[in-house]
Amino acid sequence: MVDFSNLNSLAASILVETWGKLGLTQVVLCPGSRSSPLTVAFARQGDMDCLVSLDERSAAFLALGYAKRTRQPVALVCTSGTAAANFLPAIIEAHYSQVPLIVLTADRPPTLRHCHAGQTIVQTKLYGDYPQWQVELALPEPSLDFCHYLRQTAIQTWQRCFWPRLGSVHLNCPFAEPLAPTCDHAVTHLKSQLNPQQFYHHLPFHKFRDSQGPKPAIHQTLSPSSLPSFTHVGLMVVGVVAGGETPELIKALLAIAQQLHCPILADALSTIRNYDDGTAVILTHYDFILRCPAWRRDLIPQYLLQIG
Repeated sequence: MVDFSNLNSLAASILVETWGKLGLTQVVLCPGSRSSPLTVAFARQGDMDCLVSLDERSAAFLALGYAKRTRQPVALVCTSGTAAANFLPAIIEAHYSQVPLIVLTADRPPTLRHCHAGQTIVQTKLYGDYPQWQVELALPEPSLDFCHYLRQTAIQTWQRCFWPRLGSVHLNCPFAEPLAPTCDHAVTHLKSQLNPQQFYHHLPFHKFRDSQGPKPAIHQTLSPSSLPSFTHVGLMVVGVVAGGETPELIKALLAIAQQLHCPILADALSTIRNYDDGTAVILTHYDFILRCPAWRRDLIPQYLLQIG
């Protein structure tokens, strides 16, 4: 339910409630003063599982693990300053592994930047080009236009987690004092104008709530019939397939290996090792073969097919 305590609470609750209607269920929170509007909004949502971690780097990889398992966005929240920098390793991993994350970094308002205010760094584009989309929110203001702007930004954030592929999105959220929920008469008049049921009623949430995102191209184009018939000695190297390794994909890979008459070298993290049906040769400890100089010299393939 939209919180009208103050401008910060209003902004945070609109973002959180919109994501809740879109299907967000998992949140990882790193405690901090500047991020308290977002933390309180997530805690009050009720239907979200909020986990608290004191270490930002660990929290980021915790969120990454949840999102990798479910292929659904996980929200990751931290306070301002260098705390946000600790998210970078996990965001890079999310980029290359195609894992959906909604990264929310609280920030000082622009008026406190470049004037020696504590815990203030440049947080815009903090993660370079690794997020699929990144934006700094406007400072909260008591207007219906601002509420609509937040709602649309939340929807855009959710969609960008899935398009053009699975990945992370970064929202930098500046908040001015007061940070804790306190009565603010500047926003109370919005209560009569902003009806939550009407506010969300006409949005096509059903299109996104159950979305699993776009399938990786490999799911759509890789099949035995799509490959030429090789007569040379080759190898297939199968690693972790970004976006998920479905049983249908594994069956297609096994069929391709059978048609090409080549063994599969399964990466340690690839689940193809669990789908051995006897139709293809799957090597899971090929590093032992490579330790033998004679085998390493004689077993040089004429072509290599890399998946993942």
